[in-house]
Order: sequence, then structure tokens, then C-alpha cells
Amino acid sequence: MQVRTWMSPPGLILPAETLIEDALRFVESKRAPHVGVLDAGRLSGFATRADLYRAASGRETGRFAPLRTLSAALRPLLYSVRPDDPIERAVELMLLNELTVLPVL
Repeated sequence: MQVRTWMSPPGLILPAETLIEDALRFVESKRAPHVGVLDAGRLSGFATRADLYRAASGRETGRFAPLRTLSAALRPLLYSVRPDDPIERAVELMLLNELTVLPVL
């Protein structure tokens, strides 16, 4: 069985230049747990709702001022699968790396 059999519709994506506050409002309005981050036309990572709250509060580790754009709250895209990959590959990646998000590119 292939990943395409189980993949969900495309997720929410915002440009990296989006202000944190705007991204947080958008994610809350859609009741989404995370948002993909598009940088220079490519999916470069994602930010969870918790990431956005931390960034909006300015309590990000090692930062002295609140983060302003979505790119600053970005979790880099480390793993992805293709639609024609076996579903077992996706399951293995998610379990071994404790992922809740696995983009299909």
C-alpha cells in the first residue's frame, strides 16, 4: 500500500514572512494544530500552535525580544515522504522520530 492511499488533503501553509500574531490568529481560526511554512517557494518546515504561542510571548529560549515572523518559529523540515512511498516507510519515520506531522511532497 502506498502513502497516497492514506494522505490527507493539503495542510495549511503560510509564507515565512507572516507575522507571528497573524499566523496564530489564522491557526486558531482554522482550529489547526500546526501550519506549514513556505520560504522561497518551498516548504521549509512547520510551526505548531505551541511554537506560535511561545514566539508571540517572547519566551523563546535564547531570545531577548519577541519573535516577529513565522520563519523565526520554524521547525525545520527534516522528514518527508512521496505519494508513491510504501505506507510502512511513513509509519516507521513517524514512530521512530515521534512525528505528528509528515509532509507528502
